[in-house]
Amino acid sequence: MGIHIDATSLSVLISLLLLYSESRVVPISLYRVSKETGISIATAYRKIVEMTRMGLVLRLGRGAYAVTPKGAFYVAAVAVEQEAPEHVLKAAVRKLKEDWGVADLSDEEVEAYVRLVLIGLRRLGRPPLGFCADDFGRTVQVLLPPKFGNDVVAAIAQHLSVPPEMVRKAERVIARAILDFFPSVRLPDGCRVVLMPHGEYGVRMTALASHCRFHGYTLSLRCDAGRALVAQVIRQIFQKGEKTDGGA
Repeated sequence: MGIHIDATSLSVLISLLLLYSESRVVPISLYRVSKETGISIATAYRKIVEMTRMGLVLRLGRGAYAVTPKGAFYVAAVAVEQEAPEHVLKAAVRKLKEDWGVADLSDEEVEAYVRLVLIGLRRLGRPPLGFCADDFGRTVQVLLPPKFGNDVVAAIAQHLSVPPEMVRKAERVIARAILDFFPSVRLPDGCRVVLMPHGEYGVRMTALASHCRFHGYTLSLRCDAGRALVAQVIRQIFQKGEKTDGGA
Protein backbone atom coordinates (compact mmCIF):
# COMPACT_ATOMS: atom_id res chain seq x y z
CA MET A 1 0.00 0.00 0.00
CA GLY A 2 1.35 3.42 -0.95
CA ILE A 3 1.66 6.45 1.29
CA HIS A 4 -0.87 8.51 -0.70
CA ILE A 5 -3.60 7.92 -3.24
CA ASP A 6 -3.43 9.70 -6.60
CA ALA A 7 -4.85 13.20 -7.11
CA THR A 8 -7.93 12.02 -9.04
CA SER A 9 -8.87 9.50 -6.35
CA LEU A 10 -8.36 12.14 -3.65
CA SER A 11 -10.61 14.54 -5.55
CA VAL A 12 -13.35 11.90 -5.71
CA LEU A 13 -12.95 11.07 -2.00
CA ILE A 14 -13.13 14.72 -0.95
CA SER A 15 -16.15 15.22 -3.22
CA LEU A 16 -17.98 12.33 -1.55
CA LEU A 17 -17.19 13.78 1.86
CA LEU A 18 -18.22 17.35 1.01
CA LEU A 19 -21.44 16.27 -0.71
CA TYR A 20 -22.42 14.37 2.43
CA SER A 21 -21.40 17.27 4.67
CA GLU A 22 -23.53 19.71 2.69
CA SER A 23 -26.64 17.59 2.20
CA ARG A 24 -26.47 15.09 5.12
CA VAL A 25 -27.97 12.62 2.64
CA VAL A 26 -26.60 9.10 2.37
CA PRO A 27 -25.78 7.52 0.00
CA ILE A 28 -24.10 9.79 -2.56
CA SER A 29 -24.64 8.81 -6.18
CA LEU A 30 -21.87 8.33 -8.71
CA TYR A 31 -23.61 10.86 -10.97
CA ARG A 32 -23.35 13.59 -8.31
CA VAL A 33 -19.66 12.85 -7.77
CA SER A 34 -19.01 13.03 -11.52
CA LYS A 35 -20.90 16.31 -11.81
CA GLU A 36 -19.11 17.84 -8.82
CA THR A 37 -15.58 16.87 -9.87
CA GLY A 38 -15.87 17.15 -13.65
CA ILE A 39 -14.57 13.58 -13.93
CA SER A 40 -16.34 11.12 -16.20
CA ILE A 41 -18.63 8.61 -14.52
CA ALA A 42 -16.43 5.78 -15.79
CA THR A 43 -13.30 7.28 -14.23
CA ALA A 44 -15.09 8.13 -10.99
CA TYR A 45 -16.40 4.58 -10.81
CA ARG A 46 -12.95 3.09 -11.37
CA LYS A 47 -11.42 5.27 -8.65
CA ILE A 48 -14.22 4.49 -6.20
CA VAL A 49 -13.80 0.76 -6.78
CA GLU A 50 -10.08 1.11 -5.99
CA MET A 51 -10.81 3.08 -2.81
CA THR A 52 -13.49 0.58 -1.79
CA ARG A 53 -10.83 -2.13 -1.86
CA MET A 54 -8.62 0.08 0.31
CA GLY A 55 -11.39 0.60 2.85
CA LEU A 56 -11.73 4.35 2.23
CA VAL A 57 -15.17 4.13 0.63
CA LEU A 58 -18.16 1.89 1.31
CA ARG A 59 -20.55 0.75 -1.42
CA LEU A 60 -24.09 1.04 -0.09
CA GLY A 61 -26.02 0.11 -3.19
CA ARG A 62 -26.02 0.25 -6.95
CA GLY A 63 -24.13 3.41 -7.88
CA ALA A 64 -24.26 4.78 -4.31
CA TYR A 65 -21.33 5.24 -1.93
CA ALA A 66 -20.24 6.71 1.41
CA VAL A 67 -16.89 7.63 3.00
CA THR A 68 -15.74 5.31 5.78
CA PRO A 69 -14.07 6.51 9.03
CA LYS A 70 -10.76 5.41 7.51
CA GLY A 71 -11.49 7.58 4.47
CA ALA A 72 -12.51 10.57 6.57
CA PHE A 73 -9.35 10.25 8.67
CA TYR A 74 -7.21 10.12 5.55
CA VAL A 75 -8.85 13.28 4.18
CA ALA A 76 -8.24 14.97 7.55
CA ALA A 77 -4.58 13.90 7.43
CA VAL A 78 -4.12 15.27 3.91
CA ALA A 79 -5.88 18.50 4.90
CA VAL A 80 -3.50 18.96 7.85
CA GLU A 81 -0.34 18.00 5.96
CA GLN A 82 -1.09 20.00 2.81
CA GLU A 83 -2.90 22.89 4.51
CA ALA A 84 -6.04 22.29 2.45
CA PRO A 85 -9.01 24.68 2.66
CA GLU A 86 -10.46 24.71 6.16
CA HIS A 87 -13.88 23.44 5.06
CA VAL A 88 -12.30 20.16 3.88
CA LEU A 89 -10.76 19.49 7.30
CA LYS A 90 -13.99 20.51 9.04
CA ALA A 91 -16.04 18.12 6.88
CA ALA A 92 -13.66 15.25 7.69
CA VAL A 93 -13.73 16.04 11.42
CA ARG A 94 -17.54 16.19 11.51
CA LYS A 95 -17.78 12.83 9.73
CA LEU A 96 -15.37 11.32 12.26
CA LYS A 97 -17.43 12.76 15.12
CA GLU A 98 -20.48 10.91 13.84
CA ASP A 99 -18.67 7.67 13.11
CA TRP A 100 -16.79 7.67 16.43
CA GLY A 101 -19.87 8.46 18.51
CA VAL A 102 -18.48 11.73 19.89
CA ALA A 103 -20.89 14.14 18.22
CA ASP A 104 -21.50 15.82 21.59
CA LEU A 105 -17.86 17.01 21.71
CA SER A 106 -16.68 20.09 19.83
CA ASP A 107 -15.10 20.13 16.38
CA GLU A 108 -12.02 21.76 17.92
CA GLU A 109 -11.54 18.92 20.42
CA VAL A 110 -11.82 16.21 17.78
CA GLU A 111 -9.54 18.10 15.39
CA ALA A 112 -6.95 18.39 18.17
CA TYR A 113 -7.24 14.63 18.71
CA VAL A 114 -6.75 13.93 14.99
CA ARG A 115 -3.63 16.11 14.99
CA LEU A 116 -2.23 14.20 17.98
CA VAL A 117 -2.94 10.86 16.29
CA LEU A 118 -1.07 12.08 13.20
CA ILE A 119 1.90 13.02 15.38
CA GLY A 120 1.74 9.57 16.98
CA LEU A 121 1.68 7.88 13.57
CA ARG A 122 4.61 9.98 12.35
CA ARG A 123 6.56 9.00 15.45
CA LEU A 124 5.92 5.32 14.65
CA GLY A 125 6.74 5.78 10.96
CA ARG A 126 3.25 4.76 9.89
CA PRO A 127 1.45 6.53 6.99
CA PRO A 128 -2.10 7.82 7.60
CA LEU A 129 -3.33 5.86 4.57
CA GLY A 130 -2.64 2.58 6.34
CA PHE A 131 -4.23 3.62 9.62
CA CYS A 132 -7.54 1.96 10.49
CA ALA A 133 -9.72 4.62 12.06
CA ASP A 134 -12.88 2.52 12.02
CA ASP A 135 -12.50 1.49 15.68
CA PHE A 136 -12.43 4.69 17.73
CA GLY A 137 -11.05 3.11 20.91
CA ARG A 138 -8.10 1.51 19.11
CA THR A 139 -6.99 4.83 17.61
CA VAL A 140 -5.76 5.96 21.04
CA GLN A 141 -3.00 3.32 21.05
CA VAL A 142 -0.68 5.52 18.96
CA LEU A 143 -0.80 8.23 21.66
CA LEU A 144 0.01 6.19 24.74
CA PRO A 145 3.51 5.83 26.22
CA PRO A 146 4.76 2.44 27.47
CA LYS A 147 4.82 3.72 31.07
CA PHE A 148 2.70 6.13 33.06
CA GLY A 149 3.18 8.14 36.21
CA ASN A 150 0.55 10.06 38.12
CA ASP A 151 0.26 12.86 35.52
CA VAL A 152 -1.28 11.26 32.41
CA VAL A 153 -1.37 14.52 30.40
CA ALA A 154 2.35 15.10 31.00
CA ALA A 155 3.17 11.48 30.12
CA ILE A 156 1.37 11.67 26.77
CA ALA A 157 2.84 15.10 25.99
CA GLN A 158 6.36 13.90 26.71
CA HIS A 159 5.84 10.73 24.67
CA LEU A 160 4.67 12.70 21.63
CA SER A 161 7.05 15.64 22.20
CA VAL A 162 4.20 18.17 22.21
CA PRO A 163 3.19 20.89 24.70
CA PRO A 164 0.84 19.67 27.47
CA GLU A 165 -1.68 22.29 26.30
CA MET A 166 -2.09 20.38 23.05
CA VAL A 167 -2.99 17.22 24.96
CA ARG A 168 -5.38 19.12 27.23
CA LYS A 169 -7.19 20.49 24.19
CA ALA A 170 -8.05 16.92 23.17
CA GLU A 171 -8.37 15.59 26.73
CA ARG A 172 -12.03 14.64 26.64
CA VAL A 173 -11.62 12.79 23.34
CA ILE A 174 -8.53 10.93 24.58
CA ALA A 175 -10.29 9.99 27.82
CA ARG A 176 -13.31 8.75 25.94
CA ALA A 177 -11.16 6.62 23.63
CA ILE A 178 -9.29 5.12 26.59
CA LEU A 179 -12.57 4.25 28.31
CA ASP A 180 -13.80 2.72 25.06
CA PHE A 181 -10.65 0.64 24.51
CA PHE A 182 -9.58 -0.54 27.97
CA PRO A 183 -11.60 -2.43 30.58
CA SER A 184 -12.94 0.00 33.17
CA VAL A 185 -13.97 -0.22 36.80
CA ARG A 186 -17.38 1.11 37.79
CA LEU A 187 -17.18 2.80 41.16
CA PRO A 188 -19.94 2.60 43.78
CA ASP A 189 -21.04 6.15 42.88
CA GLY A 190 -21.59 5.18 39.21
CA CYS A 191 -18.42 6.77 37.83
CA ARG A 192 -16.10 4.76 35.57
CA VAL A 193 -12.30 4.69 35.63
CA VAL A 194 -9.54 2.89 33.73
CA LEU A 195 -6.75 1.77 36.06
CA MET A 196 -3.22 0.92 34.90
CA PRO A 197 -0.70 -0.83 37.16
CA HIS A 198 2.77 0.69 37.32
CA GLY A 199 5.84 0.79 39.52
CA GLU A 200 7.83 -2.21 40.74
CA TYR A 201 5.75 -5.40 40.48
CA GLY A 202 2.78 -3.30 39.32
CA VAL A 203 1.61 -2.68 42.86
CA ARG A 204 0.70 0.95 42.19
CA MET A 205 -2.27 2.04 40.13
CA THR A 206 -2.64 5.06 37.88
CA ALA A 207 -6.08 6.26 36.82
CA LEU A 208 -5.60 6.76 33.07
CA ALA A 209 -9.04 8.18 32.36
CA SER A 210 -12.38 8.57 34.05
CA HIS A 211 -15.96 9.53 33.46
CA CYS A 212 -17.05 11.42 36.54
CA ARG A 213 -20.47 12.82 37.37
CA PHE A 214 -18.91 16.14 38.32
CA HIS A 215 -15.97 16.52 35.92
CA GLY A 216 -17.15 14.53 32.90
CA TYR A 217 -14.48 12.84 30.77
CA THR A 218 -10.96 13.52 32.06
CA LEU A 219 -7.49 12.06 31.98
CA SER A 220 -6.49 10.88 35.46
CA LEU A 221 -9.12 11.26 38.18
CA ARG A 222 -9.79 14.75 39.52
CA CYS A 223 -12.53 13.97 41.99
CA ASP A 224 -11.35 13.51 45.60
CA ALA A 225 -14.33 11.30 46.36
CA GLY A 226 -13.51 9.22 43.30
CA ARG A 227 -9.90 8.78 44.41
CA ALA A 228 -11.11 7.52 47.78
CA LEU A 229 -13.42 5.04 46.08
CA VAL A 230 -10.62 3.84 43.79
CA ALA A 231 -8.39 3.26 46.82
CA GLN A 232 -11.22 1.26 48.39
CA VAL A 233 -11.67 -0.85 45.23
CA ILE A 234 -7.91 -1.51 45.01
CA ARG A 235 -7.81 -2.64 48.65
CA GLN A 236 -10.67 -5.03 47.97
CA ILE A 237 -8.86 -6.45 44.94
CA PHE A 238 -5.68 -7.09 46.93
CA GLN A 239 -7.61 -8.55 49.85
CA LYS A 240 -9.35 -11.00 47.52
CA GLY A 241 -5.97 -11.90 46.01
CA GLU A 242 -4.49 -12.57 49.44
CA LYS A 243 -7.44 -14.78 50.42
CA THR A 244 -7.09 -16.73 47.17
CA ASP A 245 -3.35 -17.22 47.69
CA GLY A 246 -3.90 -18.24 51.30
CA GLY A 247 -6.52 -20.80 50.36
CA ALA A 248 -4.42 -22.32 47.61
